[in-house]
Amino acid sequence: MAVVQALDLQKACGMKLILIEGANGTGKTVLAQQLLADLHCRGFIKDAYKERRYDELGSRPTLHQWRAIEKDSWQELYKMIKAMRNTDTLLIIEGDFRRKQYQKITQLMQGNPIAIEVFCFARGLLPFWRFVQRNRTGERHRGHLDYLGYGAVFAGTILTQLGWHLFGPFGAPENLIEFDTTMFSSIHYRKLKQYITQRLDRCGIMGA
Repeated sequence: MAVVQALDLQKACGMKLILIEGANGTGKTVLAQQLLADLHCRGFIKDAYKERRYDELGSRPTLHQWRAIEKDSWQELYKMIKAMRNTDTLLIIEGDFRRKQYQKITQLMQGNPIAIEVFCFARGLLPFWRFVQRNRTGERHRGHLDYLGYGAVFAGTILTQLGWHLFGPFGAPENLIEFDTTMFSSIHYRKLKQYITQRLDRCGIMGA
């Protein structure tokens, strides 16, 4: 069963930013897409941006193009945060954030805390098997060249099991929700969404 841990949601809200983080294969993109649809807000999903760029190429990217698009995706994410940080807009961002990117985001937030940080994780080797399977089945956009990262994702999965988390969580525990996607279901999602909407309500971000 999925485990949701929400710590001290009564604390200060900070900026209206929901950050969804975690390693490859932990369900970040699916979760972000569902929250964007249900909360009717703006967002940035790194994979979606990259896939649009791959489609514009008209063919599978070369290794150089693939790396350039990956770099551009971070810059576009930072640009959106910078453009919206002084507005009342709720923004959801999703990506394979490491500490370097997380620190850049907090810097762009100009000292304001992230409102909610959702850390997605799955147990055992499941993240790696999901990562491989979505490529074998054709579910994954062929432009991602994920086969180049199989070794790194496997190593990262093992390190996670040993307690070394490369992809978060990074922020303050009072703003953190840990979401176990090992046995993800609609029931677990509804519970997570309830935690998030309750926090946003307390922040005055949502009227419902």
